[in-house]
Amino acid sequence: MHRDVKPSNILVLPDDDLKLVDFGIAHAVDETRLTRHGVAGSTGYMAPELFAGRAPSPAVDLWSLGATLFHALKGVGPFDRTSTAATLHAILYDDLPPLDDHPLLAPAITGLLVRDDTQRTTSRQAEALLHTAAGAPPLSRSDRDRVSRLTPRRTETGGEGAGATWEVHSTRVRRTDSPGARREAGPVSGSSAASWESHPTTVRSSPPRTPPRRTPRQARYVRWTPLALAVLAVGHLTVMAGNSVVVFSLGTIGRDLGVSPSAMTWVSDAYALTFVGLLLLAGRAADVFGRRLILRAGIALFTLASLAGGLAPSEGLLLIARLLQGAGAAAVVPSVLALITTTFPEDRARTFALWVFAAVSVTGSMIGLLLGGLMHDHGTRWQLLLLANVPLGLVVLVGTMCLVETERREERLDAWPAVTGAGGMLALTHGIIRGGQEGWTEGFVLASFAVAVALLVAFLVIQARAAHPMMPLRLYSDPRRSGNYLAMALFSAIFAVPSFYYQRDSKTGDFPSFIACAFVITLVLGVAAGAKLANRVTPGKLVWTALLVGVSGLIIRQPGILALPLGLGVLVAPSILAATRGVDDEDAGSAGAVLTTAQQVASLLTMALL
Repeated sequence: MHRDVKPSNILVLPDDDLKLVDFGIAHAVDETRLTRHGVAGSTGYMAPELFAGRAPSPAVDLWSLGATLFHALKGVGPFDRTSTAATLHAILYDDLPPLDDHPLLAPAITGLLVRDDTQRTTSRQAEALLHTAAGAPPLSRSDRDRVSRLTPRRTETGGEGAGATWEVHSTRVRRTDSPGARREAGPVSGSSAASWESHPTTVRSSPPRTPPRRTPRQARYVRWTPLALAVLAVGHLTVMAGNSVVVFSLGTIGRDLGVSPSAMTWVSDAYALTFVGLLLLAGRAADVFGRRLILRAGIALFTLASLAGGLAPSEGLLLIARLLQGAGAAAVVPSVLALITTTFPEDRARTFALWVFAAVSVTGSMIGLLLGGLMHDHGTRWQLLLLANVPLGLVVLVGTMCLVETERREERLDAWPAVTGAGGMLALTHGIIRGGQEGWTEGFVLASFAVAVALLVAFLVIQARAAHPMMPLRLYSDPRRSGNYLAMALFSAIFAVPSFYYQRDSKTGDFPSFIACAFVITLVLGVAAGAKLANRVTPGKLVWTALLVGVSGLIIRQPGILALPLGLGVLVAPSILAATRGVDDEDAGSAGAVLTTAQQVASLLTMALL
């Protein structure tokens, strides 16, 4: 991010090449937005989300580009006023002045100057629009009038009901300098005194409280936001509980199918193998082919595999069904997170949606254990544990109709990075699972790790040269985001300890079910508290304090047993919010896959070591 795109920072060279200069703000190591001289940046070219206290993202440069293009056409910024306060008010609440005289550039500029950064024109779209405008022949007057009528107008102010009072006025101002504190261009006229006319300004005693008008497609999604979130949450919970729900029925499954107890552990481990091993591949596929498409494919595969597993007459067919279930789950989880981060506005709606995602992520496995144990204790046949996923999957499939599909990208998924990356993760997961069962020095365990290292090294080498890498390295360019990946891995490793003891000791009464229920409830409360504190406390302090509280609960055991889920719950929401903040929409699926992979690998490794 440059963070200060404006006319004076763009140099036009003799051969008409352009140079963007002055990267001083971009090189700031923190997110400070104020200096001792005022705002860090040029007010007239700063995106509205910066004035709301939000962290800068690549979208702020797109807004600044739109304002700069407007200045190039009109000789003055789109929201320049006689004072900084008036300019700030105009950026937040005034309509964009019309561009009827420039119909070819109007779509690009109006798209770049959309206040909702989630609906703002992307860099690829802006590039296409500007290339189209640059290559178009001059328009006749009749063609220009026709295009002008088709150009979308930004009207972002909504009504307040019958009691709303609006006043519109225009003001002509004459000064020797351009509006604002900075002189971005020379006088509009040839004289030393430049004049300009302020554009119609909406004046009211308080900012509008109603949301801006939206396009029909946007309104369709917003109208179904609660349903969309419910669909995503149910789909996420179904696959997160899908593995642990059969743990307490493994003995019964083995007796019914005539298989030894040691062999039946693969009924659970087969699910984990493909789930963890295919997450990175599925996340990138969601970015390339569309998040809703991959979500539907994952839910459909998971549902069909659940049906096949519930009807399986032999161990082999059951294991195949469980492998397919895990593959379906791998497609669902990163798609859910990507759909949340790309379709919910970055405000309270997205924060609440990520809170729901975090709550399901940390409680899904424990809920599966509780439900599976309860149904097993009441004599429920193990087949029903798998068949119960079928109606849930069908409901989610139908519910995905309310989701808006993301645009497919021009990029593709290269074969070699996909094969080496997925193969390396599958080999690594297999080695961890077998190492925990058979011992870490066994030959086939060491062979699995050797294959994993070879494939993952090849993956890194290949994708560094690939035109379309499967795991963009820019996801790790922000050390704070990488730190949050590590924090989520630590959370999963620590939380795997009580999950392990619950599976081992619940039958003897040493870890009763009501304690597990208290764990789940406390986790949810901790996640809610973390979501509330995320915007009030420095993320680093909050995360490490929560980790300290969680670890203390793990150490002192019985007296402070609920400190563990409380502290870890507080950690989750800020970590997920920070890990997804600033990620480009085109990488949302990959970011979700990396986050989930870190969690699952850490959890698997901890369970294997215990």
